[in-house]
Amino acid sequence: MTTVQYRLLLEYDGTEYHGWQLQPNARTLQEVLETALATVLRHPARLHAAGRTDAGVHALGQVATFHTERTIDVHELRKALNALTPSDVAVREVAPAPESFDARRSATSRVYEYRIWNQPWRSAFWHRYTWHLPRALDLRAMRAAAAVFVGERDFSAFRAADCESESRIRRVLHSGFTETSSAPASSPRTTSHASSRAATARKRARRRRRRGCVWSRCRTTDTDA
Repeated sequence: MTTVQYRLLLEYDGTEYHGWQLQPNARTLQEVLETALATVLRHPARLHAAGRTDAGVHALGQVATFHTERTIDVHELRKALNALTPSDVAVREVAPAPESFDARRSATSRVYEYRIWNQPWRSAFWHRYTWHLPRALDLRAMRAAAAVFVGERDFSAFRAADCESESRIRRVLHSGFTETSSAPASSPRTTSHASSRAATARKRARRRRRRGCVWSRCRTTDTDA
């Protein structure tokens, strides 16, 4: 029988997983999803992902493909997979894909995002998804440093010793920082009759307002050497 390829669009919290790829004696995202797929399709199905995320890494738009001989309703399959997977994994979309589509090689670019929680206190809600840095950040210097990565460059110094990638060249399309405030919409102001004290209070207030969540966003595409 002829097999049909399908594409999954996935979202997951990687905190409780040892990365994407199958590993012996370790819980991985590929294992969880392939187990759910086998239950629904009633046959084993191998998933091929756009990228193999590491342990603890999250995804908002991971793409993976599989083949099956069965005729399936994509909406029912999405519903079934979301019922069979844990709450930290979500199947956002299921769609047929042409045989020429390759989840990894057909990707035109990838976006990596890192978040810094820049407040004196830790966040009860964001602690899984941010790096807590309580001290003030020099965003001007950070943005200048991030901009250096833009362009086509040899990233050999960043590769692991056992890296299997065919190319060491990457083209970074965008690299920068975005600041979002977590402060209340209105904050009390400190006033003083002494102008010097008032100026100091305003500077402190501005520093407080500047603190929030800082997002580092990098968009890159693979390029042959």
